[in-house]
Amino acid sequence: MTKINSFREAISDNLDEKVIFGYELLSQPDDTLDTRIPGIRKRNEAIITVARDRDIVLLSNPVSQDYHQWLRRNEFSTDNIYVCDADSTIPKSVVRDGKLPPWLAEFDGDKIYAARYSGDNEVQAAKLLGAKLYGCSEDITLKFYDKVSFKKLCEERDLPILQGTTVNIAVDGADKLHEVINGYLVKEDQVIAKDPKSSAGANIYIINRLNYQDMLDKIRLGGHQELLIEKMIEPVSEINDQWTIGLDGDISHIASSDQLVVNYAHTGNVYPSQSKQVKKAQHYSLEIGRMMRDAGYVGLFGIDYLEDNKGSLYISENNSRMNGSTPAWDLVNRLESRHGPVQAR
Repeated sequence: MTKINSFREAISDNLDEKVIFGYELLSQPDDTLDTRIPGIRKRNEAIITVARDRDIVLLSNPVSQDYHQWLRRNEFSTDNIYVCDADSTIPKSVVRDGKLPPWLAEFDGDKIYAARYSGDNEVQAAKLLGAKLYGCSEDITLKFYDKVSFKKLCEERDLPILQGTTVNIAVDGADKLHEVINGYLVKEDQVIAKDPKSSAGANIYIINRLNYQDMLDKIRLGGHQELLIEKMIEPVSEINDQWTIGLDGDISHIASSDQLVVNYAHTGNVYPSQSKQVKKAQHYSLEIGRMMRDAGYVGLFGIDYLEDNKGSLYISENNSRMNGSTPAWDLVNRLESRHGPVQAR
C-alpha cells in the first residue's frame, strides 16, 4: 500500500504519458440521473482540475472559462479540452462512428483513457483511442458496484455489514416483498429498501408502519427488478474512504473523509475524517482493495461506512468509480502542498 499526493499520480506518475479523461456522470448504471438532477452533465467539468498540461479532457459541455483561466494562471489543468456530442455520453460519442476523432492526430506517444465509471462503452472507447484503460470490464466493476453482489462478497469474508435481505421481485413477486418488510418491522421501527444500483439518493425507500402502503406504491411504480432490504440505523458518522488500484496492481490510499448527507443523498465531504473509527475503516478498505485487485479491478473506489451510537462500524456500499469529491480533494491537496493549509468553501 502506498500514499499518493494526487489522483493523476495514481493513474500514472509518468507525465510523458498522456491521460485522456473521459469523466461522464451518466455512464454509471442509473438511468434516472439525467432527469432527476437537471444540468448534471455540467458537473463533468470537475475533472479538469486533475489534468496536467499535456493531458486531454473530454467534456459534454463547454468549460466555464473563468474557472479554467484561474486554473491555468495557477499552473493547473490543460488547454487540451474537447467537447463531445452533447446528445450522447462521452464514451458513446467517442465510439459512435468507429473512427478516430480528429483531435487525436495532434497527440503522439502513449495514452491512458481514464473514465469515471468502467463500463463496456469505456472499454470500447479506450480501444478506439489506442489507449490503455485505467479501468476494467463492466462485469468486474458490477461485482462491487452492485450493492447485493458486494454485500455477498463481504459476508463471505466476515466483514461487518448491516443485516439485509434481497428480494427478487421479478421472480418472487410482491408477496415476498411484503413478507420480508413486515418481518423487519416486527423488530425495527423502520427499514430501508434500496435498488442494488441506486445512486445519489435515488430509489431509496424508508419504510415504517405509518407510510407502509405509500412506500409500497412508490416501489411498484419504480418498476424495480430487485431490492435490498436492510435494518435502518441513524448513524453518528458516515465515513468515505477512497483508494485506487493502479494498472500495475498497486493499491494506494487517497483519503478518508466525513460525508455530509441530506435526505440520504451525498452533498459534500469534510477532510480529513474526524471519526475515531477511521483506522478500522482503512483496515477493512485495504482488505476489500486486495479482493478487488484479485478480481481484476483497476481504478478508483470509495467505501462508505456507517457508525452507530454504540460505536459499531458497518460497511454500507462500494462506489467503484471516481467519487464525487475526488477532483476537489485533488485540487485542495495540491494547493496545500504548494502554499500550506487553505480554506475551501
